[in-house]
Amino acid sequence: VNDLKSDLMSHPELIPYEGTMGGTMRFPRAASIILLPGGYAHARFEDGHMSGECIFSFDVKPGGVIGWKRIAARLD
Repeated sequence: VNDLKSDLMSHPELIPYEGTMGGTMRFPRAASIILLPGGYAHARFEDGHMSGECIFSFDVKPGGVIGWKRIAARLD
C-alpha cells in the first residue's frame, strides 16, 4: 500500500491541470490517496490555490513496476 501511494505521488504529470498563481499541481500527502478494490485509486491533488481529484487504474508489472492510467479528473 505504501509503495503504491509513494509511486503515485512521484508522478504529478498524471494530473491534467496546470498550477495557478505560480503553484505546481501535486499529490500533497499519502493520506490524500485512497486505494480502491479492483486496482483503482482515488487521489486528491492541489497547487496551494486550487484542488481537485482523480481516479486512476493501476497494475503492478513484473519487477514491481507500477503502471498508472487516469480514468477521470476534476477541479473542485
